[in-house]
Amino acid sequence: MNRDFEITKYAVGDLTGDQIDEAISTINKYCEPMAADEMLVLVGAMWAMTKQAKQTAGSMETIIKVYCKQLSEYPADIVREVLTKWPENSRWWPAWAELKDEIDWRNKREKMREALVHKKLGLGK
Repeated sequence: MNRDFEITKYAVGDLTGDQIDEAISTINKYCEPMAADEMLVLVGAMWAMTKQAKQTAGSMETIIKVYCKQLSEYPADIVREVLTKWPENSRWWPAWAELKDEIDWRNKREKMREALVHKKLGLGK
């Protein structure tokens, strides 16, 4: 943990190769991205519930498409939580960096997977 009590790494104990593979498979299952139609609805709802700089219809469409593309790289449950909570905590449309920070803070799965892969490769402790 760092000084902000954020998890920075995981340590993996004694596991068999099959247990490591099963754990990685489980993490991968929970890292599936959100369906495009649901994401479009949630990003559109966030757009409707926040204030943004004046945009033309074309630029709004482009912005939403770009955000959806970026968000498709993250686990569905985390994206859902961030998108639905954003308008409750801010009246302003977020910069991508703000959303990414919120997602990354919640997404510890990549660190778990990394620790398991290192253990499997004999690099873990």
